[in-house]
Amino acid sequence: MSPSQRGTPIKGIKAVVVEDYGNEGSYRMDSAYTDSKGDYVTKEKSMDGAIDWVHKEKRLKVILEDVDGGANGGEFATDTIKSENITVEQMGKGEGTWDWGSFEVTANGKMKKKK
Repeated sequence: MSPSQRGTPIKGIKAVVVEDYGNEGSYRMDSAYTDSKGDYVTKEKSMDGAIDWVHKEKRLKVILEDVDGGANGGEFATDTIKSENITVEQMGKGEGTWDWGSFEVTANGKMKKKK
């Protein structure tokens, strides 16, 4: 994932992976911060294939938040990437009933400077 403005990577952006329940709120599945390349990697394993299932149900979102103020290129507005703009790929098989394996989620965004 790489949030950027005009294709320039932004370091220090908080990426929050959520399951969206619509009017009933959302559940934070994981979060991480972008590196100097604008990429991030979450550490949580998918619970029972939850990420894959939530994506298929069109309830997966990634919220990009600028949490460092003016550092790293200025202040950027929060952006939300919806399921239809996210890809989920199974990277490894799971072991047993409760482990559905590991998944890679790709959600690229272009953040805009705050006005």
